[in-house]
Amino acid sequence: MDRYVESNMGHQGAKFDKESDKIEMLLWLEHLEFQVLDLPRPDKVVFLYLPYEYGEKLRNNRCEPLDGAESDPKHLINAEKTYFLMAERYKFDKIDCVQNEEIRSIEDINNELYNIVIKYLTK
Repeated sequence: MDRYVESNMGHQGAKFDKESDKIEMLLWLEHLEFQVLDLPRPDKVVFLYLPYEYGEKLRNNRCEPLDGAESDPKHLINAEKTYFLMAERYKFDKIDCVQNEEIRSIEDINNELYNIVIKYLTK
């Protein structure tokens, strides 16, 4: 399990407002990470989607201080847009972590994730 490259892409892409600029950054990072640095490409990426508003509620209840990106609503909203762009572009599986306007339980999300992984491993 590694989320480094995709996480970096999501947060670097969030620094741009225009979709074309986001795509240019994604392509540049993809080249850097996977070709220049020769990091392994993931076999499967699962995007756990928690809408900004729900994440904001969770962040406000944390005891530890927020870092720069976590405390910047514009960055977080733009990162959300970038992750959706990446999910479409790179064919990520997506798990919605909110259902009926409530954050799903960890167990429920885990079960859905488990089923995606098992399906992938047994194909």
